[in-house]
Amino acid sequence: MIPVIAYQADLHDAGIVALFAACAAVDADVNVLSMARWQHFARDPGRLAGRDFLVVELDGQVAGMAYSGLEEGAQGMLRYGRIMVHPAFRRRGVARAIMAGLLAMDGERMPLECALPARWLAGLAFAQQQGFAVLAEEAELRRALPVDYPPAPDVAIRPLRRGDADDMAAWCALSNAAYAGHLPPVTPATVADLAHRASLPGCSLGFVEIDGRPQGLVQWEADSDSLVYLNSLLVHPSRQGEGLGRHLLRWALQRMAEQGAQTVELTVSTANTTALRLYLAHGFEQYGTTCYLRRPVAI
Repeated sequence: MIPVIAYQADLHDAGIVALFAACAAVDADVNVLSMARWQHFARDPGRLAGRDFLVVELDGQVAGMAYSGLEEGAQGMLRYGRIMVHPAFRRRGVARAIMAGLLAMDGERMPLECALPARWLAGLAFAQQQGFAVLAEEAELRRALPVDYPPAPDVAIRPLRRGDADDMAAWCALSNAAYAGHLPPVTPATVADLAHRASLPGCSLGFVEIDGRPQGLVQWEADSDSLVYLNSLLVHPSRQGEGLGRHLLRWALQRMAEQGAQTVELTVSTANTTALRLYLAHGFEQYGTTCYLRRPVAI
């Protein structure tokens, strides 16, 4: 029987960073993580109440791990997470043991959701064996920087004022309105989580305003000195269709280039044809597809 244990920072941080590096060498969807970046992720104060880590150690090293968190979905609470197994320890039952540990957390009383690249057939087959079914798909897009878009006339776009109570509240209200009913479900934004996110190195946030009121937002963060990831670009449902998303995207791409980024990546739901067309029209190209899967309680 393969033992699955709880994560301990002082014992496992170095091994988890090494695990990411080993997986990144063979899995195109995994990025190498620095120690600082992993520790920011693991110690995010906005998520500690609902995020858990499981670890498997074999032969003196981290052979696999899972991170998961409780989220509010369209049909109630669920556990969303990811399993990673070191290439040297695959096909030895590590993923199966970690899955059992995830199920045991909630006594198998809560649905599980996860994301996998569509090209990873072995991972999809394992998930389906465990009772998961595809819930939704997202296109993985990227484009090179820099760009040269002229400033938008008569459109006010500015950075978020970090620590400003009105800006922080407006951000959360916008995000929650735009992501209502989104598949896969998006955890409601809170001021505490936003404050932590805004404090991270390389994180950039901006608003588009109409009559002095934020009506859209954009957020990206640096994955490395040359690569940035566009996490969010959205417009309030009442102002969609007015071109605000296009202005926000162009402003963000210009700022990314000014920060020294050479490539930007993002994911967008394949069902969101409006957003997909926007990104493709601005030079993004699809290089993969992510599948979101769900394992219901009763299978």
